Amino acid sequence: MKQVRTLEVACPICGASVPMISHFKNGADRIRMCPACSVGFVYPRASGSELLSQYSQEYFEGRYDSLQQSGYINMKSWKNKVTTCLERVDRLRGAGAGLLLDVGCGKGWFLEAARERGWQVQGAELCAEVAQTTMERVGTQVYMGSLFDIDLPAETFDLVTMFDVIEHLETPIEALRICYRILKPGGALAISTPNLRGLGCFFLGAKAFAVWPDEHIFYFGPASIKRALRMADFAEVQIASREIYPENAATLFCRLFGKDHGHGGRVNTNGPGVRSAKRMLRASPVLRGLRTAINGFFGALPIGDELLAFALKR
Repeated sequence: MKQVRTLEVACPICGASVPMISHFKNGADRIRMCPACSVGFVYPRASGSELLSQYSQEYFEGRYDSLQQSGYINMKSWKNKVTTCLERVDRLRGAGAGLLLDVGCGKGWFLEAARERGWQVQGAELCAEVAQTTMERVGTQVYMGSLFDIDLPAETFDLVTMFDVIEHLETPIEALRICYRILKPGGALAISTPNLRGLGCFFLGAKAFAVWPDEHIFYFGPASIKRALRMADFAEVQIASREIYPENAATLFCRLFGKDHGHGGRVNTNGPGVRSAKRMLRASPVLRGLRTAINGFFGALPIGDELLAFALKR
């Protein structure tokens, strides 16, 4: 039997100094689990400029442009996600659109979608080249630099969003406190991040899509993200989830039917199995309806692969 090594290190979220064991039993040994607050974190890992240097213009071109152009990302489906999130924010705030800041706005897709729904939009982006391009294309303010370094005005925004951002940050609690500071009283925060307690991680462990220890350095589940938000003084925290990632569905399918798909035991992000699953989903009204129903279920029971969290500043 393989011996699981423990690690004596303070949890970077709650500060607990207790033995930390590897969370996954099938690889990704650097992802440790804090038994006190249930957050997963990577140790050892890159930090500082070494960590930030990976988010170059080439990163965004590979992660966004090529996937959109190949048809891997479907903008209609993506806008449905935006609509779902903003409708939930409206209900939580009890108010309509206002001024929004999207942290990690990238190419500005969310800014455009939110503007279509009546929001005034601004962004914040680490990569200066991408920030400049987005500011010119979208025609709005985009703050350039790290969330921890840029000068953001206090009590200014009605909504702050961080979609697929918090898992990349060295100090998530500090980031949440900055978001709290810049929100108006009654303002809301919306977060999405891969779900450590989702079905993909449950069935596939370290082979699940978005388990990337060199890029995603924190892994949250419903309990740990709720605790983090409360540590940053947010109130009325609501947790939901969405989706089974198509990559995870394709990997499970291959395993069930004994297909050899390589890539270290997981399906390639842009491989034929994932493409086929996406095409079939888009073409079938029945499957699209089933997807909507499943997302409704995941909205109440947070076991989908994408974790969503919403909270208010009182």
